[in-house]
Amino acid sequence: MDKRKRRILHILSVTIIACVVVIVSIIYMTVLRNSVRSATMQDIVEMAKHDRASIQTYIEHNWDFLERMGLRLHREDFAQMKDVQENILQEREEGGFDYVYIVDEEGTAYTDTFLSIPKSEHDFTRSFYRAEKVLSRTVFHYNWVGENEEEEYLVYGINLNELYDANGDKFKELVVGGKKMFALLGLTKVSSIQDGLVIDIFNKDGLSRGYSAVVDTNGNYIVDIYRTGYLNQQRNLFDYVDECDRSDLTSEQVREKMLADETFSFSRTDREDVTPKSRVAYCTPFESAEIDWYFIMSVDDAVFQERSSPLVSLNLVELLVVVLIVIAALLIVM
Repeated sequence: MDKRKRRILHILSVTIIACVVVIVSIIYMTVLRNSVRSATMQDIVEMAKHDRASIQTYIEHNWDFLERMGLRLHREDFAQMKDVQENILQEREEGGFDYVYIVDEEGTAYTDTFLSIPKSEHDFTRSFYRAEKVLSRTVFHYNWVGENEEEEYLVYGINLNELYDANGDKFKELVVGGKKMFALLGLTKVSSIQDGLVIDIFNKDGLSRGYSAVVDTNGNYIVDIYRTGYLNQQRNLFDYVDECDRSDLTSEQVREKMLADETFSFSRTDREDVTPKSRVAYCTPFESAEIDWYFIMSVDDAVFQERSSPLVSLNLVELLVVVLIVIAALLIVM
């Protein structure tokens, strides 16, 4: 083989090797980036599970207190409603509630301030009914509007007809003043959960690059970083998805997954201050079937890029060194 052919063969060999190295490096960087993204997503999942469990524990604590209160009402067997109202007024502060109501089977709520709220004004019983099943416990969002103020509450409810004594025997119906009682409700302001939850996450230089939220299955935000404090400005997840510049899922697809109690994630691009911002949202239902809510953790795409960029940069440097060696080899051959 003459010198010219050997040179061509060497150049061709070096070129093929260089192409293989470049292709392998690109594949490796892609795999590396996906691995870092998966690891970051797992961190998000663990944080979401922890925060969701904290909220659920708080809700169950309130349920437990109401159940103990309900057991005492069964044992006391009060004859008049005013006696019941005096009793729940005394116990309200110990439970940390802003208000406590007892509701009869007709839907009338009797408050610890000695007022009554007819079912026509607000139906406190409907949250106990779900898919033709009567729940023993429930929690829901309640908008209270007065003459000069308005407030948002979380209502924790227990079914008085589903209480059992220490022997496991169900209590008989609780009757007060000739009326059968149905539920005991404890009300706290929404801030009771929001103030105890670390909503901002992945902070850097004082800026939040992620946040947590809680929504019901109608898409209404219960805990939200963007809460305005005004009832007529309450945000809705489904409207929010529709208004995004881009989303992997439509609002209808998100709704269907939530109704099916699926855990899922999706990417979307929000428009904030005119500048688009890409985010990944991880959505998971509460584990208790009696909590009809979803926990959502949204994280800026920049967090994923930031974690993978050092490794990708190192790989690029390695690739550049290989390319320089290949160029040097080609110059020697030539």
